[in-house]
Amino acid sequence: YFKKLEINTPVYELVKDESDLDLGKINYPVIIKPAETDASNGIDEDSVVYNELELRKKLQETIKNFGKVFVEGYIDGREFCVPVIFNKGEVEVFPILEIDFSEHFENKPKILSFKAKWNKNTNAFKNTYSRIKEIEPEIVSKIREIAIKVFSNISSSGYATMDVRLADNEAYVLEVNPNPYLAIECDFIKSA
Repeated sequence: YFKKLEINTPVYELVKDESDLDLGKINYPVIIKPAETDASNGIDEDSVVYNELELRKKLQETIKNFGKVFVEGYIDGREFCVPVIFNKGEVEVFPILEIDFSEHFENKPKILSFKAKWNKNTNAFKNTYSRIKEIEPEIVSKIREIAIKVFSNISSSGYATMDVRLADNEAYVLEVNPNPYLAIECDFIKSA
């Protein structure tokens, strides 16, 4: 879908078993993400791996606990959450939030792990913020354009968030989250 729309996404492989993985195509670092969970379940600080040994260890653990996984190129850059409402080609993009990784993430991958999202007693949770703030107008424009392209081509209606990474002035869609969490503290409600 994203290729058809000419939208950048990280290079990935869907892996059901370690033997499915083509090691010759791996460019490190990569992130190991369960394919059939949500809310960052199964993602932690060691989900980003930097070599084959780490990859095999994390892959075995994640497949055992969650089944199919994505082995996806890790993009180190700024991260944005883009809330949208869409209705058969009509798209409203809400104010974009930027994830602030300025604390706790020195020498660690900048990812929204399960702990960072849900475990209030961890440093990852206490030091990971999503904020609506002044984002450079050209970045807002680029991200809005991508969101409109993605959601205007969906022939249904609903609400969603889209996670985007910006690296070397290129925007990459990490994922689209249909029917995201809607509690008072969530990104969608913050933006609304």
